[in-house]
Amino acid sequence: MAELTLILAAAAICGWHRRPNLHRACATSSENLELCLTKKLEKGLDRLDTSAEQRSAVSGIQARLFPCFSNIQTAREKIYAAFAEQLVGNEIDAATLHGLVGDEAKRQKKFGHALADAMERLHALFTPDQRKLPA
Repeated sequence: MAELTLILAAAAICGWHRRPNLHRACATSSENLELCLTKKLEKGLDRLDTSAEQRSAVSGIQARLFPCFSNIQTAREKIYAAFAEQLVGNEIDAATLHGLVGDEAKRQKKFGHALADAMERLHALFTPDQRKLPA
């Protein structure tokens, strides 16, 4: 379960850190990132000896989470561009910068709650043995 939690939480973690512990190819696009996360997720599901029903449910959870994460990444790229534009400009529009940061915080909070909901669904989905953390 720890592996699955980390894999699904990777999207949230990636929101604050530039895609840690993922292969460089994963960082080139959201499609590559989704593919890399899917491969890691499948390996984790193999290790847990999950049923076809469990795999299908996990796939559905991932499918609901990833677009939310992808939206965060797209918005973050726009924020970085706006920050760079402000930095090289003659004047800083503090209200715009603070607005962008506030919007980012709202997106992160929404995703964090979606991730918590996903963890709740995963907990219900897996057996107690599958949920045990490795020693």
